[in-house]
Amino acid sequence: MQSFIIIFLVFLFIGSVQPQNWLGDYTPGSTCSTSSCCCLTGIIVVTSPSACFLSFTTGLSGGSFCLYQSAYTSTISTPSGFVATLSLGPYVITFILSSNSQAINVTSTQGSQCQTSLTKTANLTSSTTCTASTSSTASTSSAAVGLINTMPPSKNGLLYIMTFIGLTKSVWSM
Repeated sequence: MQSFIIIFLVFLFIGSVQPQNWLGDYTPGSTCSTSSCCCLTGIIVVTSPSACFLSFTTGLSGGSFCLYQSAYTSTISTPSGFVATLSLGPYVITFILSSNSQAINVTSTQGSQCQTSLTKTANLTSSTTCTASTSSTASTSSAAVGLINTMPPSKNGLLYIMTFIGLTKSVWSM
């Protein structure tokens, strides 16, 4: 009888696991302290601009803690699980998607006072699918985009040209 209950619970758990859906509009909670953190503000929009990529767009509040930026967009490779990381200057922001894809817990290397939760307010859909042929290009492009987003604005142009040359070389060598 006990083995039947265990098997039943395993099948129940497997049947209740939902696929991840990062895409949507989210609103942040009020637990992040702008006096000591760079906090996400406004509506946080997660889209999929193309196969294998997620784009995070948000407002920022926190002055010098946000490197004086009031808005932020970053594109990363679509995570294979429920955790995504973004870089904002010297800080790493970790997004942990809930199992039902309706909330995201946000942590930062700035400290525990910078944690918050995001609540999904609208679902978005994507018709793109990441395949093996696009995923190798995605990781190269994502690394370049992430690096550009961590550089001061005055250096982005030079880095973009260097990255473009590097990506062009990698495409020609394939």
